[in-house]
Amino acid sequence: MNIIIKIISPLLFTVLIFGSLSGQIQADTNQAVINYFEGSSSKQAYQEIRDTAFVENRHVMISIISEWCYWCRAMEETTFKDDEVVNKLNQNFLVLRVDAHTQIGLALSAKFRVSSFPTLLFFTPDGYFIDKRTGYIRDAKAFVGELRDLLKVESSGLPERGFDPSILNPSFPAFYLSSFQPDLGEKELELTAIAVDTLMGLNPEQWLDEIPWSLIYRFQIGMGPIGSFFLDNYERYNERFGSSESYSHLINLLNQNIAFFAHKGAEREALELIETAKGLEAEKSDEISLRFKVAFYMQSSDWSAVLDELEDHLNQSTNPNLNSINSVVLKIHDSTSESEILKRAAALMKRVTQKERLYQHFDTYASLLFRLGKKEEGTAAAQKAIELGEASGIDVSDTRFLLEIYRD
Repeated sequence: MNIIIKIISPLLFTVLIFGSLSGQIQADTNQAVINYFEGSSSKQAYQEIRDTAFVENRHVMISIISEWCYWCRAMEETTFKDDEVVNKLNQNFLVLRVDAHTQIGLALSAKFRVSSFPTLLFFTPDGYFIDKRTGYIRDAKAFVGELRDLLKVESSGLPERGFDPSILNPSFPAFYLSSFQPDLGEKELELTAIAVDTLMGLNPEQWLDEIPWSLIYRFQIGMGPIGSFFLDNYERYNERFGSSESYSHLINLLNQNIAFFAHKGAEREALELIETAKGLEAEKSDEISLRFKVAFYMQSSDWSAVLDELEDHLNQSTNPNLNSINSVVLKIHDSTSESEILKRAAALMKRVTQKERLYQHFDTYASLLFRLGKKEEGTAAAQKAIELGEASGIDVSDTRFLLEIYRD
């Protein structure tokens, strides 16, 4: 696919809508503890855990965290204190915890292209890289299932990777290594420009090598000929660097290009790109279609088309993403006063509240009803939101304020 367009910064609101975590984190009082690996020094810990894993024939999990990372602390206080998770890790894995901003943390982050936290790296007993997992893991039971599956992975069953996990620094350029320092600010754009210039001086086939891929992934270069090459060689990137990285970069590429197409009013090109992405990730095609069609129409302020997509999703999906529908409808509520659009949005949220009786759904529904002048129905929905919110320990002060505003 040919996407020859200039590089721009990606818009982030679709990530917030479709990738955000909702709800409150409650620490488990269970005090089960993971037996973290301790090397002779933090600098030597990576090599020592690899050596120990080989001798003991145990898989390896490396947890890369940051001291300022809320979700890192949340995961350590919840998922990593779950009995089943702790037992599975202690029995079958060697687990190393690394601060991303220590010397070894920076080296591992550069090697395995870690730029958000928490990130988990998984290896076979003989040191072969399996894949990585980024972000807070809410479902402990599902995570135990993932760990069981990881234990079945042997290096002989994995594709040949495009890098050697034992070599932490295969001569990465200095500007790339510096990009893992915290608080880059405006320097991020400067380093991105250097990365693009470096890549454009290479033969495209070299973009499949470890160092060029590290530049592409770290600086989220997903437009122009580099983006086109990535799409055309998606399976090769999957094999060489793992499915998590290639999928993550695909999402970044979509964010960037969909924003560009929306700015240009290029609906046909946007829909073609979405179809291409769906073909690359068949199991996630419905999620990709909803997320990026909605993103395009939202950025185009075509609220009718946005509602078309949400209604189709609710009608056709066996497991609709109701939180995403709620988030998008709330954006519509804040962005337009067109009464027909608000009526459709309210009708949609009524159906959502019937499927899932949660505070946030009733709160959004109440707001729409009040804007449409339906005070009696809005009051009833707001009161139900307050009832549900208080029962779940949620702060409902905004909903109470809404009732005050529209009180006769």
